Amino acid sequence: METDLTIISTERDLLSYLETQLELEFTGDRWFLIIENKIIDFELTLPLSNSAKNALETVKLHPPIDEYSFKFNNCEFRQNLYIKERKRNSDERVTEELEKSKIEYEFNDCTFNNYEIRIGNTSKNITFIGEKKFTENLILKNSDLKGKIRFRYCKFNKVDFKNTKFNDLADFWNCIFQKKTIFYKTDFYGNAVFSSATFKENVLFTYSLIEKVIIFRGTTFEKGLDLSTAIIAGTVSYFDVSLNYFDAERDKNKEQYEDFISYDATIPVKNKRETYRILKNNYEKLSNNSESLEIKELEMKTLLDEVNYKIFKEAKIRYLPNFILLQLNKFSNNYGNSYIRGAIFTVFTGAIIFYLSSISTDKFYFTTSFNWDVFVEGTKYYWQFLLPTHRFDYMGKTINFKYETLFYLSDFIGRIVVGYGIYQTIQAFRKYK
Repeated sequence: METDLTIISTERDLLSYLETQLELEFTGDRWFLIIENKIIDFELTLPLSNSAKNALETVKLHPPIDEYSFKFNNCEFRQNLYIKERKRNSDERVTEELEKSKIEYEFNDCTFNNYEIRIGNTSKNITFIGEKKFTENLILKNSDLKGKIRFRYCKFNKVDFKNTKFNDLADFWNCIFQKKTIFYKTDFYGNAVFSSATFKENVLFTYSLIEKVIIFRGTTFEKGLDLSTAIIAGTVSYFDVSLNYFDAERDKNKEQYEDFISYDATIPVKNKRETYRILKNNYEKLSNNSESLEIKELEMKTLLDEVNYKIFKEAKIRYLPNFILLQLNKFSNNYGNSYIRGAIFTVFTGAIIFYLSSISTDKFYFTTSFNWDVFVEGTKYYWQFLLPTHRFDYMGKTINFKYETLFYLSDFIGRIVVGYGIYQTIQAFRKYK
């Protein structure tokens, strides 16, 4: 931003500029008043006040000033910006449809260095287009936004979306959220777009309403995402997103849980798992089996962490069967994601059980030395052992047992384990079905 820009320090200065250097632009169905290369060094409120409107009556505008949009190009705002609905006199009859269709505010490549952008109840369409070089504090708390709200290439420092209503489009395209973000009781009645957005910290949609569709395309979550408490009446479009296994906290009671999700932007472990489940189910509805399995892996890892904590920290032994099952799924095919792990699991566990089974007969015995001929002969029987339907006398009908009970027990367990391994391998092969 250049330092020799003209400074506008009051609303009267702004009016003088519009009167003497009026620039107009017709775009689509809108007339824009153009303000370029200026430093706005006062708290600007849009729309302009009634006194400002009256002062501009000296400028012969057609249509009148109330029906003009504003476009700020390459301006620097050195104080806060407020956009809200102006109270009208009883004799001013301007319909909501006219305001929504004709009035728009655009801010192109403007600078808001740590100053606030406050948007209140308004039916205006509002667009901010930046180059990620400035930092904004965006305050939309308790706002009822009836127009389309667009942010493109913007970088946000502090944001407040508490009780905000987006009745139309909410578009955060290629924006960066630098701090923890909570969409607390934020209602998205229209489409919500977070395409190519980046969240540096946790983002939570706490008690948010998603009535139509929320789009995450090319979105990067460098920390965590919480959709667990969102009211999803519509759909979640989730594509080409970067969301890894992130850290979460364990809440001790209901009060701490509420503080986590409403004020601290901390994601509880159970919310983390539920978010993965929501995303997994969303992929399954789209028949995207491969992506759903990748999210399932994150969900199961979270569940395993929860079970580990209950067993080893809280001494709840009743969770031990769940722990064993989750570990088996992890080692056998990584929750359906790795057929290679499934094959290795089958071959390795089968070899251990076959060895126990073979040394209980008179054909083989335990030794620490290696004999190639014995290894070749044992391998011949081992491949038969890997067939779950093999006969008990696959080593020969004249076989004698040194430990008959051990032989039948290990053979029975081997059939189960090998059959399970083969099933898990086939399941992982069907990842791209």
